[in-house]
Amino acid sequence: EKHGSPNGFPPAHQERLEQGQEAGNPFFKKDSPSSSSSSKNTLIVGVGTLISRLLGFVRDAGIAWLLGGSGAADALTAALRIPYMARRLFGEGTLSLSLTAACTRERLRGGSGCGLALAVTRKLALWTGFLALACMAGAGIIMRAIAPGLEERPEVFGEAVTLFRICAPYIWSVMMAAGCMAALHSDSAALFNLCVIGFALLAAFNPSLQPGVLVACGVLCGGILQWLAQVPAIRILQREEGKRGKPADARTVSEAFRRLPAGIVG
Repeated sequence: EKHGSPNGFPPAHQERLEQGQEAGNPFFKKDSPSSSSSSKNTLIVGVGTLISRLLGFVRDAGIAWLLGGSGAADALTAALRIPYMARRLFGEGTLSLSLTAACTRERLRGGSGCGLALAVTRKLALWTGFLALACMAGAGIIMRAIAPGLEERPEVFGEAVTLFRICAPYIWSVMMAAGCMAALHSDSAALFNLCVIGFALLAAFNPSLQPGVLVACGVLCGGILQWLAQVPAIRILQREEGKRGKPADARTVSEAFRRLPAGIVG
């Protein structure tokens, strides 16, 4: 049985809809996107995700072809364990999804979701920056802890330490990229994969260069590119939301920050 409201919504929902329309909240506009527009957006996101996954497969296959079963492959695998773990925690949905939910709640309240995402990201940037510096300083100790078998091959162990120092700042850059993805509801993983593939191709066509070092540089540059490519869109969104929404207060930022660990672990 339909409710008495014109849209068939319950009275409480209809009242909230009208209040949102009067306040000018874009989430409650009468001329909201049609089902065909929503289907088109879903298709675009789906195709983008598929392309990103295919590029990830090409990236891994290219690195395997480039390094094979050499000592450089073992060193790179060990060096990428912590950066790739940070990528799974921050850049592949866990952090970005948790922060996206907080941004949506803030926009529904009439605030700036982008401002909230940036405020939380700035807090996280401090901690992940210290973590990246600690990883660079204690690279040898960390490699002994996560890949003790490499100590039997000193040359491979030394290369793993060097590659890990190159990749460690990626922990910070992928967190920054995740904050932007949460604000924009985007996925920039394809840029990371393309960057690593490009550096792998550079190593393939220049045998005199060290392939492991180039791939590690590709990981670092890919994280930075993944973040910087979103900065122009973030500035535009921040200006638009700043005109119609109030900035997030300290209490809202602290609340969103406290909820992040449960979202990341869960």
